[in-house]
Amino acid sequence: MVFVGVNLDLSLDVEDLARCYWVEAARAVVLHPFYGRELSQEEEEVLSQLSADGGLVILDMTQGIFSDKRYDFVDYYVGSLRKWFPMPDGGYLEANGALLPSVEELKENVPFVSDQRDAMYLRGQYFRSGDAGLKCISVRLNKRAEGQSLDDIHRMSDFSLGVFAGVDIDATYRVRMDNFAQLFELRSSACRVARSPFASLDLVATSPLYFPMYVEDVLSVQSFFAGEGIYCPRLWPVDYPEVLVSDGVRYIYEHLLCVPVDQRYGAVEMQQIVNLMREL
Repeated sequence: MVFVGVNLDLSLDVEDLARCYWVEAARAVVLHPFYGRELSQEEEEVLSQLSADGGLVILDMTQGIFSDKRYDFVDYYVGSLRKWFPMPDGGYLEANGALLPSVEELKENVPFVSDQRDAMYLRGQYFRSGDAGLKCISVRLNKRAEGQSLDDIHRMSDFSLGVFAGVDIDATYRVRMDNFAQLFELRSSACRVARSPFASLDLVATSPLYFPMYVEDVLSVQSFFAGEGIYCPRLWPVDYPEVLVSDGVRYIYEHLLCVPVDQRYGAVEMQQIVNLMREL
């Protein structure tokens, strides 16, 4: 497994991708566009070349799951619904020409769903009460559930299908885009310590998972928002030191903080976040 560089504007380092493919002989490429970005023309050109050479291209759309953009050179699209909606499991797999197993042939992962539902409930209780014990139990249940999800492919549970059936996709898309735009427009005047990776809103082509911003003291800013009841996650843990392929990638991991813009919130909550930014 070879990791590819990412630029500070969260675009792909296409020269590094080409090097990994042609020099390191990687034959499959897994891409994960960030926070509503879609592939740039330069990225499309390089990936098209790799595909023409026989390379397998997989696009993880989890951070821009509502994008309807499709590419001839992409073999598979995957995405997680759990990051977007209050459901214990669920995602999608789309193939460009390949045959996929029928959903009817797959079974629901009952132990996984049961543990995740309990973990979700306890996590919600923790957010309401601040009881750290509930958080610890929720984390343990989540880890146990994850250990039960690796043995096979399962269909999405009936519980999650029911939740998803009640989702207003258009409203979800619109609210997230509006929330993102409001934070983007007001952030620069509200906060001197936070910078957006994006030079323009035009780079955000589809509904984003979070609003990303660079801050120098991530832990301090994260703690400040948590004290106001706003959980701002970091990008994700560095499980493999090899992922830090450049100083730029290291900076992203150390300084990128994510602000929630999901469909539970609106203009009032975004203004509250902006007001808190002014206190930083």
